[in-house]
Amino acid sequence: MVRITSPVVRGLLYLSYTASLSLLIAVDARADDPVASFNVPAESLPQALMDFYHQSGVQPGFAATEQMVKSKSHPVSGTMASSIALDLMLKGTGYTYRFDADNSVDIIPADEPHAGPIPAATVATQPVAGPREPMPDQYGGRLEQVNVTGSLIRGVQDTVAPLLYLKQQQLAMADYATVQDALYTQPIISLNGPREDLGIDANYQYGAGLDLRGLGVGATLVLVNGQRQPLSGLNGDFVDVSTIPLSAVQRIEVLPDGASALYGSDAIAGVVNIIMRNDFDGAQSQLRYGTAVGGRRALVASQLLGTHWSGGHAMLAYEYSDETPLAAAERPYDANADKTPYGGGNYDTYYAYPGNILNPVTGLPIYGLHAAQGGQAPMLAALSPSINLENQFAGLQIFPEVTANELYATAAQDLSDRLQVFLEGRFAERQALQSDLPDYTVLQVPPSNPYYVNPYSGVPYTLVAYGFGHDYGPTMFSGDSQVYMTTLGTRLQIGQTWQATLSESYGRQSLRSNEYDIADPQILTTYLNDPNPATAFNPFGPTNPQTLAAIERDFPLSSVSTVEYTNLVADGSVFSLPAGDA
Repeated sequence: MVRITSPVVRGLLYLSYTASLSLLIAVDARADDPVASFNVPAESLPQALMDFYHQSGVQPGFAATEQMVKSKSHPVSGTMASSIALDLMLKGTGYTYRFDADNSVDIIPADEPHAGPIPAATVATQPVAGPREPMPDQYGGRLEQVNVTGSLIRGVQDTVAPLLYLKQQQLAMADYATVQDALYTQPIISLNGPREDLGIDANYQYGAGLDLRGLGVGATLVLVNGQRQPLSGLNGDFVDVSTIPLSAVQRIEVLPDGASALYGSDAIAGVVNIIMRNDFDGAQSQLRYGTAVGGRRALVASQLLGTHWSGGHAMLAYEYSDETPLAAAERPYDANADKTPYGGGNYDTYYAYPGNILNPVTGLPIYGLHAAQGGQAPMLAALSPSINLENQFAGLQIFPEVTANELYATAAQDLSDRLQVFLEGRFAERQALQSDLPDYTVLQVPPSNPYYVNPYSGVPYTLVAYGFGHDYGPTMFSGDSQVYMTTLGTRLQIGQTWQATLSESYGRQSLRSNEYDIADPQILTTYLNDPNPATAFNPFGPTNPQTLAAIERDFPLSSVSTVEYTNLVADGSVFSLPAGDA
C-alpha cells in the first residue's frame, strides 16, 4: 500500500475526486458563493427546518415548542443562497434567526435581537452556504462560508460523517473547567484513554488523551486549528489536551468516523479538531472555583486580551489552574481494598510488612511470620498459617495535585487586499504530583541473612512477599511537562475563486518524570546477603533506618517529542458546469 504524505498531493487528488463528483450531482459548490438547490414545501416549521438542514448543510438550532409545531413554513423552491432560503422560509411564521457559530443559526422569536456576521474559520474545509451579496440590514449579517474538519478543499459540502460540535456558548454555559472535561461528556469519547486519574499509555505526566470509540489514542487524531501537535507521554502516544486553555477555545469539532484517506493512519477512529479564538476584541477575565465535600478543589483563572486595527488583529490568552489531590481515604469505597462491607471480596495485599513466606512451587503465601522479641532471628515455631495482609490503598491518591500555566497568542495582518500573514502559537507548563501504591517485591532471602528461616527443606533460599509501605510510604510520581507550538503562514487570494495558504509549523513536548520512595533491586540484594544483624535487611521486622535509606533511590525518566512540517494548500474553481463549479 502506498501512503501519500504530502498535503499538496493529497489536496490535488482530493480536488480531482471532487471534480468527478460534480459531474454527477446538481449542487452548486462554488467557493466564493456556495448555494444549494432547495425544495421545501409549506409544512410544520420544525420539519421544514430539518429539510433545510439536509439540503443546505447549515445547522438550525431550535426548541420544538407547541407554538413552533403549529407554525407553517413558507414554501421555498429553486437554487439560491442558504441565508436567502431561510429568510423566505421563515416569512410570516413569527420566527427569525440569530447567528450562533460559523456553521449554524439559532431560530428565535422575531422580537429577539440578531447577532452580527460570523468570521470564517482558518482550518481545513467544509462550506456553509452563504450569499455573495449582504443580507438586508434588519438581519445584521449573513451566513458565510467556513472551513471545518473533514476536507482540505473549500466548497466541499459533505464530509464522510456528520460533524459533532461543541460551541463556545455551550462551553461557557456548562460546568466545564477543562477541554478534556467538555469532551468526556460526549458518548463517542471513550474514558479508557490516558486521564489524570489513569496513568496508562506511559502517561507519566498525568495528562489527558482522547480515544474515539475505544480504538485507542493512537487511532485518534487530535488537531489544534487543523494543525498536528507534538505527542505526549513517555512514549509519545497521545496529544495532551489538558495543556490547551479552555478560555481560548472557539469550538471543538469531532469527526466520528475514519479519515485515514485524508489525514493518515492515526485517524482510523476519527479526528478531533480544537479551534481557537482568533478575532477577540476587548478584555475578558474569568475566575472559576470548585470543590467537593471532603474532596478535590480546583481553581482556574484566565485573562483574554484582544484588539483590532486597520487590516489586522491580535489576541492573547493566559490561563492558570491549580487542582488539589483527591485521596482515596476521602471516599469510603476507595479507602480500603477490603470490599466485604459492600458484598465483594477482600483484596488486601499479602505483599506486606512483615513479609509472608511463599510456597516455592505455587508462589502463593503459606506462612506469616513475625520477629521475635529483642531483635533476635525468628524461630521456626513462630511460623503461622495466618497471613499478614495490608490495605495497599491507604496512601493512594485518586487524582494528583496539578498546577498549570497556559498561554495562547494569535495575530494577523493584511499586507494588501489579497495577501495576509498570520501567526499563532501556544505554550504550556504543567506539573503533577501523585502518591500511588507502595512499592513491593518478592525477596529471595539467602541463608547468610541473619533473619533467615526456611520451612522447606532442600530449598536453598526463602521466598518472601514484602511491601515497603511501612518503610517508605506510598510510591510518589512526579511529572513536569512543557509544550509549545507555533505556526507562521500567509494566505493569498488568486483571482476570484483560488486561494493559497502556505504555513510553517514547529512544536516540541518535553517530559521529566520521577518515581521515588522505592527500593533499588541491586542494593536490596546486597543487604539481603549481609550477615551483620545490625545492617542486614530484615524481611520479618524492623530494619536499620540507615540501611533503608541506602536501599531507597529515585528513578527519573525523560522524553522529548517534536513535530515540524510545511503546509501548502491551494484550491479554487477549475471549470464551470450547469450544476455549478468543479
